[in-house]
Parts: sequence; C-alpha cells; structure tokens
Amino acid sequence: MRALLYKDLVVNRSTILTYLVLAVVASLCPYVGGHWVFTLSITLVLPIAYLQQEHKEKWFQLAAVLPYSPWAVVGARYVVTVLAGAITAGCALLKQLARHGLAELLPSLSQAALALALFLLLQGVLLPSIYALGPDRILEVYLIFFGLVFVGGMLFFSLTEPIFLWFSTRPGVMFALGLALFLVSLPIAVGRYARQGW
Repeated sequence: MRALLYKDLVVNRSTILTYLVLAVVASLCPYVGGHWVFTLSITLVLPIAYLQQEHKEKWFQLAAVLPYSPWAVVGARYVVTVLAGAITAGCALLKQLARHGLAELLPSLSQAALALALFLLLQGVLLPSIYALGPDRILEVYLIFFGLVFVGGMLFFSLTEPIFLWFSTRPGVMFALGLALFLVSLPIAVGRYARQGW
C-alpha cells in the first residue's frame, strides 16, 4: 500500500494541492467565519476528482494486473481521503484558535470533531456508492449525492431545538458514529470494487 499512497500523494499532487489550497483559502476568508461544514465540504470533492482523473488515465485497468489486492487499492483511497479531511479541519481549527485564543480551545475542538464526524459520515456513503456503480457513473453519483446532502442538511437544520442540541453537544458520540460508518464502508467498497471489475 505504500507505493499506492506514494502514487496518490506524489503523482497526483496537483489534484491534492488544488483542493487543499481551495479549502485553506475558504477557511481563511472572513465571510466564511467559523463554519466548519463549508470548508470540509470542499474536501468532499477530492475523491471524485481523483477517481475521474484515474479513470481518464486508465489507472484501474493497470491496477488490475499489478500485484495489489482490492483492499490495498481501495484502502489507499480511504487513507488519502481521511488525510485531506484532517488537514482541512486542522486549518479551520488554527483559524479559530488565532481568532479566539486558547480560551476557546475546547469549543473549537468540539466543532472540529463534529465537522470530521459529518465528513466521515458523508464519505462513508459516497465512496462505496462510487465503487458500486463504477467509474463511468462517477459524475451521476456526485450529483445525486450532493442533492441528497442538500435535502438532508435542510431536514437536519429544521429539527426541533432539543434534537439539534443533542447532536451538537455530543461531539465524541458523533465522531465515533462517523468513524464507525466510515470503517464499515471500507469492506463494502472493497467488495464492490472487486465485483465491478473496475
């Protein structure tokens, strides 16, 4: 898997840098404020861009004849996805600390945990869906997924105040749920990748 991570991080570095710079700039813009979801949602685009680029470069035909298991190929994508989300959340956390100082460290960490929980939940749905439908339908998955995210977000923010507060005041629980779904989605994505014969 080390070689696959090298490919993702070095060979595809222009794709990574583009989206990370965009996320960092968004986290530094004054109009965004402390809104974590916006900066992390930019990072959601990263796996889509990767998979489209790899499909165009015929990477998946090459990966099929290389001595890498489906676990290694899909697992490398998951690792890069988590790194991108963590770096983006780290930039937003540093911004919060620069604005409010160490006095707001615990609330800032709570917000970061909630944002990462949301990021992991969304990626836990997005990545297996992409691997299930195949490389030719990545854009369709992307559009359907973000349509559902928009509708789900509207429903979530329309929840009654006690329910909304229950979610927002339990960052540890939400992070654990997001991480659990993300990890459970990995074997599903591996199975779909192997079955689709990308």
